[in-house]
Amino acid sequence: MARGAMGTVTRQLERLFTTGGVAGLTEGQLLERFVTGGDEAAFEALVTRHGPMVLGVCRQLLRDPNDVDDAFQATFLVLVRKASSLRRRDLLGNWLYGVAYRVAVRSRALTARRQSTEVTSMKVEGLPGRSEKFEWLPELHEEVQRLPEAYRAPLVLCYLEGLTHEEAAERLGWPLGTVKGRLSRAKERLRSRLIRRGLTLASGVAPVDWLSRGASAQISTALVEKTLKAAAFVAAGKPLAVGVISAQAVALTEGVVRAMFLFQLKNGIACAAVAGTFLTGAGVFAYQGFGPPSENKPSVSQAEPAAATSKAVAASKKKVEAPVVKVATGNATSGGGGEGMMAGPQGRAAGGMMEAGMGAMAGQGGAEGGGAFGGGGGSGVDTRERDNKLRLTIATRFPRLTAA
Repeated sequence: MARGAMGTVTRQLERLFTTGGVAGLTEGQLLERFVTGGDEAAFEALVTRHGPMVLGVCRQLLRDPNDVDDAFQATFLVLVRKASSLRRRDLLGNWLYGVAYRVAVRSRALTARRQSTEVTSMKVEGLPGRSEKFEWLPELHEEVQRLPEAYRAPLVLCYLEGLTHEEAAERLGWPLGTVKGRLSRAKERLRSRLIRRGLTLASGVAPVDWLSRGASAQISTALVEKTLKAAAFVAAGKPLAVGVISAQAVALTEGVVRAMFLFQLKNGIACAAVAGTFLTGAGVFAYQGFGPPSENKPSVSQAEPAAATSKAVAASKKKVEAPVVKVATGNATSGGGGEGMMAGPQGRAAGGMMEAGMGAMAGQGGAEGGGAFGGGGGSGVDTRERDNKLRLTIATRFPRLTAA
């Protein structure tokens, strides 16, 4: 008996000196020392700093004192398992609040499975029993969990861990006005969400006021001892025995760690799916923009010359109408070839390069017709066919001249 008492006193003295040595360190520094070197004093400092908040949340959500202790231990055992993967170590209190909430919700579910009827006679000391006031707390914590991190972090520091606005601003590295503004918006969002759920509080009572009532609880030395002993087993990679921690606490720890892993895996799959969809869309867009044009559907670049050619043919018909008449009506006695040869100068005098070219080619055609038939001129039908081919040739090779 004397040896046991002496050992307890010795451990308390050692804890006093070691805790005093790490008391001035930040959360990130304490967590770093525990992750890299397995510093038990650093982990104990974290339990001492955030334990009251964790215990208060567990008491607000659970009624059985044994369930409260199991949830408290499971929360810090989850911290031991996940300490190396935390991204925002400076927001450890916010993270621990989320873990405590998940552990308490899982504990409520396990308790409901064990019991066929709900036990209504148990009351936690200092908290109301099964009443309207107590019914507020699960819904309130659920809505706090749904808040964005920018709103939830100052809310946890000020209303669950008891920091002032100035201390919260220093802890978060934010301006004081930012902390106050985000707290105001967080409280308004909580109030409106609870109203939508059909829950109303007495006038003059803000929902966040219930967070601060009983949120910080006094931790017993025995509970701290059991938590540190179990944490040392987990940190060393040893399996937890029932004598070290209860079976309920082990089940809560494993269940929450597994749920967190599945949540991260689901988020990773969702991010990969979004990235794959984006890359696929970008590839399709690039193929449509730079790939080969469709064989059945003409592209815009192909359709524009076709339209320009049709317009050029229509214009050329109007411009070459007079020369065609002269060529077609040539006869042998008057010299159809001579009339044709005069068409070129007349076209140039009219002021069109295209008409001059057409007149020259028409004159050549008339001369050829007169020579072939002994001065009798060309046939009217043959001349018209030849002129039609001429117009198409000019419209195709000289689209700008026909457009002019």
